[in-house]
Parts: sequence; structure tokens; C-alpha cells
Amino acid sequence: MRLLLAIVPLFFSINLFAKKNIDNSLKNNIVNAKIITQDFQHENLSFDFISSDGSYWLDCKHEQGTQPHGWTVYCGKYVFKLHMFLREYHNDTDTGFEFHYWADEFDNLKETHTQSTWITVDKNTKPKRVIAYLGFTGDTSQLRMEINP
Repeated sequence: MRLLLAIVPLFFSINLFAKKNIDNSLKNNIVNAKIITQDFQHENLSFDFISSDGSYWLDCKHEQGTQPHGWTVYCGKYVFKLHMFLREYHNDTDTGFEFHYWADEFDNLKETHTQSTWITVDKNTKPKRVIAYLGFTGDTSQLRMEINP
């Protein structure tokens, strides 16, 4: 019991020290964060719903929802509610991109899936194109997104 009482405060002090260093590191490295999600235009996005085995490829239509990051994607009988954030972070040497998105399809598939990807590149690089997939039905089908910001 005495050993446990000695270890628990040590554990919490190590975690607080690590959190403080991580917080300071983030503050020192991220000079500017810009959310570029609002820059997505209808014509910059395209969607498909495809099978992993190639048995179908559905071209989809989409419309922007009431939130800047929200889209409704229509793929045949499937209706996806999709949310996307693309954030751009800058420091003295790098540019980082965080692409976070999630979609649900409750009418037929009754599923929700999410994905987040971080990319770090040289400082003056801009995103040119992003192609991403969200797996559905046990990853036998994917909602494919192409973004040309």
C-alpha cells in the first residue's frame, strides 16, 4: 500500500510535466492556424461510392448543408451526411495540414465512420488535391472524396 501511495503522486506529476511540455511545444511550433474548410466550393468536390471488388462505382451528387463544413452526398439509394475540416498550420519551417472528416448513412447502411490525416510539408507548400476514402459495410465499400482546393 505504501508503494502505491508513493507511485500514484509520481505518476500524476510525470503526466502533468509531459502535458506542460507538449502544450509549450505546440505553442512554440504553431505560429498560425488557418481553417480553410470554408473555402470548399461545390465545384471543388466530387464523390463516388465504390465497392472494393469493383462490382459497382456510383457517381454521387452533393450539396452544401447549413454548416460550412457539412455536405449531403447522394449516391443512388445512399444518402451520406458528411462533415469535413481541412486546417492549415504554419511555423517557421513547416506547413501542416489536418484533414478530418466523418460521414454517416443511416437510411440503408446505419453506419458512421471517421478519419483524420495529418500531412507536414515544407513551409511554402499549398494543398493541390486530396483524395480520401471512408470505408463502409466492413470496408467492402468506400465513400471516395476528391477535393481540389
